[in-house]
Amino acid sequence: MRKRVKTHMFRGRRFQIMFGALPRNWLGYVSRTDRKLAIKSGVKGLERLDTIVHECLHACYPDLNEDAVNDGAGDMARLLWRLGYRDTFSDEETET
Repeated sequence: MRKRVKTHMFRGRRFQIMFGALPRNWLGYVSRTDRKLAIKSGVKGLERLDTIVHECLHACYPDLNEDAVNDGAGDMARLLWRLGYRDTFSDEETET
């Protein structure tokens, strides 16, 4: 059984990884100040993968504008999906 991912290093900075409730129109967010990356519970499939990649790009490259992050995340997520990536954890297993 795989261990739940609780933290991850992005360009030398350790971020807490969380899955849980977020405001209505948010799928995820990154706080570089608090070093947190959060993904909304209940997001599934390709949308979840896209959101994870999107927030990882924000964590790595905070100076990228939102259009660049959206384009890059979408392209990367679609490739990973085509290569067979699927998230095998439920939200309950990944919440912190």
